Amino acid sequence: MRKLRTARESDYREILNDLLASLPEASAPLTFCTEMIGVLLLNMKRARARAGGLNPFRVLAALRTGSTAELETLPALSVGATLTADDEGGISLTRRLLAQARRYQLNLSRLSEDTRLALIQFLEEALAALD
Repeated sequence: MRKLRTARESDYREILNDLLASLPEASAPLTFCTEMIGVLLLNMKRARARAGGLNPFRVLAALRTGSTAELETLPALSVGATLTADDEGGISLTRRLLAQARRYQLNLSRLSEDTRLALIQFLEEALAALD
């Protein structure tokens, strides 16, 4: 959460690369999913800064239901925002995001409903930190 709060527009890519590099260290499904939510949100923030008028956070707000379904839509929205941002140098980053998004979905499927609800609370806090 600290990295999300301190991220500046100029170093989003650097922070994203650092976070993506540390993801393989997260072996517990909850830890991985929590860290990946931060990565996905920070990527959306980076895409928003690059694409004038595109605000993936508004789309996410429209999709929020308080149910665990929003946890499942987050990776697609984040990667989609990257593709829409005309990010010519981000092919490697996009590929890494896609690979980790698959792992996120797998880990998410292993979590209990209560744990997923806790992740939704974390998502809400992370969104507030990025606002």
